[in-house]
Amino acid sequence: DRFGGAEAAFAVGVLTATLPGMRLFHDGQLEGLTRRRSLHPQSVPDKGPEVYGLDAIGAVRVRYHRLLREVKHPVYHQGKWRAIPLAPPAPIAAYQWSWPQSDGGGARSEHFVVVNLDQAVDGWVKHEYSAGQDDAWCKAKEKSGGKQWGDMEFKFVEGGGICGDGWCCKRRAAEAWFVPWYPKLEWLPPQPWNCYRYGLHQDNAWCKKQEEGRRNNDVRQYKFSGGDGTCGECWCCERTQGEKEEYGWSVIDVPLGIDGEGGFTEVLEQEKADVYHTS
Repeated sequence: DRFGGAEAAFAVGVLTATLPGMRLFHDGQLEGLTRRRSLHPQSVPDKGPEVYGLDAIGAVRVRYHRLLREVKHPVYHQGKWRAIPLAPPAPIAAYQWSWPQSDGGGARSEHFVVVNLDQAVDGWVKHEYSAGQDDAWCKAKEKSGGKQWGDMEFKFVEGGGICGDGWCCKRRAAEAWFVPWYPKLEWLPPQPWNCYRYGLHQDNAWCKKQEEGRRNNDVRQYKFSGGDGTCGECWCCERTQGEKEEYGWSVIDVPLGIDGEGGFTEVLEQEKADVYHTS
């Protein structure tokens, strides 16, 4: 646990499985081994899984089953990896990258990965009241505080100790999103191209110029199709880029210490074989 324990191990597992390059998994990693296997297993007494240091094996298997299922997606093998800088107040050891991919029809999907390798706690600090501020003010701020990136949020703890001897604590909203050793995957669903009707002073040249200056993160995007059918009979197409949606799982979905259902061994072995085959 000195270096983060099982939570850190899985966060690093997500990192290594979703970065470019060959994806390698150690013997026993997917089963939750906490100690290296003996080179002479015949000499190990038959005393059950605890001999090998199995830790919450069901939960670990579920996590890696989801991770391996995710990295089988074609975007991790055919897409183009790109790093995405995280602006303050993100933790210094938090990293973000994505795998965008476009199909032949111009639709684009993108999978995002965020991993926090910081051991820091949630970042609550004591708020010193100024003129006009008191406990009632702090309680009101807790209920109405913003949750957007960089916003300050407040919590009235009545001496709870999360920020020392303070009763009113505060932190940047981003620190709540990046709990220690927290990996998260999100995905951007592909959006269809629609016909764009030219307005005043707009023509084919205008559409081509919009396409040339397009960036991947533009909310509204244009494409000059020349009538190739991308958006029907129109020559200029547009789409509104979809919002990032949580992919449906994270490290906190399956807490360690909760036994999962059995029967994952064969599935994991097949998942490993598929990953090795496509990496």
